[in-house]
Amino acid sequence: MNRMTLAETNSYLSGQDRRARQSWEQTRLLGGLVHKVLTGEDWDMPFPWDDEREAVVNTPEDLERLRALGRHMEAVMNAKGNL
Repeated sequence: MNRMTLAETNSYLSGQDRRARQSWEQTRLLGGLVHKVLTGEDWDMPFPWDDEREAVVNTPEDLERLRALGRHMEAVMNAKGNL
């Protein structure tokens, strides 16, 4: 880590966070399963990143905006290829 740039360090730490999330998601799944078997009730174990997942909503307007951006980027890239 001594030779990493700030951007590389950020990417590295984000990757570590994603790997830890997978482990915690597995723990939540298994804990919920055991809880359901023992009590018959659902178990809610919220994590901080659950809000992030809910924040990603693809409305038709969002999709059209992204498509327009994609068409624009394609036009820019094609124009640069003709220079």
